Amino acid sequence: MITAQFLDSIRELHKNCCVCHNCRDRGCEVNLDGIDTASLTIINGSAYQKAHSGTDAKLADCVVFANMSNRFVAVIELKGGDSIRMGDAIEQIQMGMSLAEEFLAGREIDSWYPLLIFSGEMGLRELRQLQRRRIEFRGERKSAIRRECGSNLREIIISINQLESD
Repeated sequence: MITAQFLDSIRELHKNCCVCHNCRDRGCEVNLDGIDTASLTIINGSAYQKAHSGTDAKLADCVVFANMSNRFVAVIELKGGDSIRMGDAIEQIQMGMSLAEEFLAGREIDSWYPLLIFSGEMGLRELRQLQRRRIEFRGERKSAIRRECGSNLREIIISINQLESD
């Protein structure tokens, strides 16, 4: 299970290389207002890749581990600008979920969220690709969820949970 001790151990192990306190990249960000930041540990995907990976495969921008009322992992790919290469974004989210799975090493969680935060407009082709291509985590598959740059993580999680319970 994601516990305070688990979050502390990730922070301590990676404090000098890839732990960060926000989720932002190139003019796009996820707002963390309303969340006790002590209940989150955020791994910066680019920094993690530079420090620990010998692969060219890109990771999502942020891997968020949370110990709140809902213990979850959220993998977040940020895309500012007007255009997107959907296949690349989905692959980055999948690589982030794979990293999260390694970190969790069998620990239980309540939920997982593959998130694409994008400021631009999506064409029909991109929307179809987003809906069709699935992200896998622990044998379960789901579509990435798209929200606007600047969206609040707490509100995203609440809205997704409401949709899933309906």
